Amino acid sequence: MIKFTKAYILNKLNLGGFVKGALTLSFGTFIGQLLVVATSPFLTRIYSPEEFGIFGLLLSVVASFALISALRYELAIILPENDILAMSLLLISIVFVSSISLSLFFLILIFQDFLVQLPNGKELITFSWLIPCLIFLAGTIKVFVFWNLRINKPSKIAYARMTQDSIMVGYQSSTGYFFFNNFMGLSLGYGLGLLLGLIVIAKQSIKRNIVLLKLIRAKHIKYVLYRYKRFPLFTVWADLANVLSKQLPMVIIASLFSPAIAGFYLMANRVANSPVGLISEGTGKSFMSIASKLTTSDDLGNLSIKVFDLLIKMSVIPLVFVAAFGPELFGLLFGDEWSGGGRYFQALIVQSIAVFIFVPILTLLAVLEKQELGLYFQISMLIFTLISLYMGYLYQDSLLAIMLYSFTTAFSYFYFGILLLFHAGVKVKMSLKKILPEIAIGLIIFSIIELYKSNVNQFFDGSILMFLFITFVLAVLTWIIFRCYKSFVELNTLDRHYA
Repeated sequence: MIKFTKAYILNKLNLGGFVKGALTLSFGTFIGQLLVVATSPFLTRIYSPEEFGIFGLLLSVVASFALISALRYELAIILPENDILAMSLLLISIVFVSSISLSLFFLILIFQDFLVQLPNGKELITFSWLIPCLIFLAGTIKVFVFWNLRINKPSKIAYARMTQDSIMVGYQSSTGYFFFNNFMGLSLGYGLGLLLGLIVIAKQSIKRNIVLLKLIRAKHIKYVLYRYKRFPLFTVWADLANVLSKQLPMVIIASLFSPAIAGFYLMANRVANSPVGLISEGTGKSFMSIASKLTTSDDLGNLSIKVFDLLIKMSVIPLVFVAAFGPELFGLLFGDEWSGGGRYFQALIVQSIAVFIFVPILTLLAVLEKQELGLYFQISMLIFTLISLYMGYLYQDSLLAIMLYSFTTAFSYFYFGILLLFHAGVKVKMSLKKILPEIAIGLIIFSIIELYKSNVNQFFDGSILMFLFITFVLAVLTWIIFRCYKSFVELNTLDRHYA
C-alpha cells in the first residue's frame, strides 16, 4: 500500500529523473538526520561535552579512512555501460575496503604503545579495536550507495540511511539512560547503526545481481583497474585532503584545547552541517547520475545552472535566518552546559551554505573527468584549514580558529565551484549573477535581525517592534517559498525534457 501510494504521488507530480532521485535521497537523509537532531537535546543531557568530544575523535578517524578505503573506485561504478564491468568495480572496491581495514587492524596492534602517547591516547586505545570494523562498514556502505545509484534505486539508499540513524540514536539514548553514559555508548550505537544500514542497502543488491558476479573474469578486473586508474591516482589524494580538512578541526581542537571544546564543536557541526551536507550529498548523487548521461555541453550547462539556481535560493537566505538566531536556540535546545557551542554553530553556517550549494556542483569533477582540478581544490582546502587552526592556536582562541576555517573553506567551495560550472558550459558572469545578489540580501536580513536583538528596543515600543519583526519574518519566509517553488518548477520541466 505504501509503495502504491508513493508511486501514485510521484506519477501525479510528473517529476523528472534528477528531481525524483534528489527528493528521494534527500527525504531519507532528512528523516535520518531529523532523528539525530531531535534526540540531541536528550543526548546532551545524558552525555557530557567531554564524552561527545572523544566520540567526535572516533568519528574523525573513521571518516578519514572510510572515504578512501575503496581507493575511490566506487565513484566509477555508475559510469560503464556494461553491467559486468560495473559489478567488477563493485567487487574491486569491496576488496580494497577489506584489505585496508584489515591492514589498519594489524597496524593498531603493532603501534599500541605509540598511540598511548598521543593527546587523548588512552581514550583512543580504549576503542581502537572498533576503528577497523567501523571503517569496513562505512566504506562498504559507500560502495553499495553507488551501485544503487547505478540501478536507479535511490529509495534503498534513503531507507538504509534512515535505518542507520534511527538505530544509532535509539541505542545511544537507551544505553546512556539505562546503563552507562560514556563515549562507548555513543561509539557502539554508531557501529550498530552502520551494520544494520549495510544489511539494508546490500541485501537486495547482492540477491538480485548474483548472476553478474558469476560472469566476472580476470580480464574484466584488469580492464576496469586500468580504465579508471585516474580515480586512485588523483581522486584519492584529493579526497584525502578533503577529509583531513573536515576532520582536522575536531582532532586538533581535542588535542590543543580540550575534549569539552571538541564536544561543543561536534554538536555545533552536527546541527549546522550534517543535515545540510547530507541533503546536499543526496542531491549531488542524483545530479551526477543524470549529468553523466547528457551528451552535449549545452544540455549539461542548462541543467547545471538550473540546479545551481535552486540550491542558492534554498540555502542562502534560510540559513542566514538560522545563523541570526543560532546562539539563542542552541542554548535553549541543548541546555546551559552546552550554551558555549552556540557561537561555533553561528560561525559554521557560512560553510554550511557553501556545502549546500557547491557539493552537488562538485560531482561534475567525475562527470567531466577533471580529477586534477579536484585535487587542487582539496589541497587548497587543507592548506586553509591548517592556517586557520594554527591562527586559532596562536591566539589561543578556538572560536577564531573555527570562524577562519568556515570562511576560508567557503571561499574554496565558491572559487572552484564557479570554475567547474565554467567547464560545464556556464559563463562565470551568469554564475556570479545568480549568487552575489542572494549573498547581499542575506547580509541585509542578518543585519536587521542583529539590530533587533541589540539595543534597538530602547527607541521603539516593545509590542510594536515585535509586531513589525514577526511581520517581517513571515514576509521573508513567504518570499523564500515562492522563489524556491518557481525555480523547482523550471528545473523539473528541464529535467523531464532530458529524460
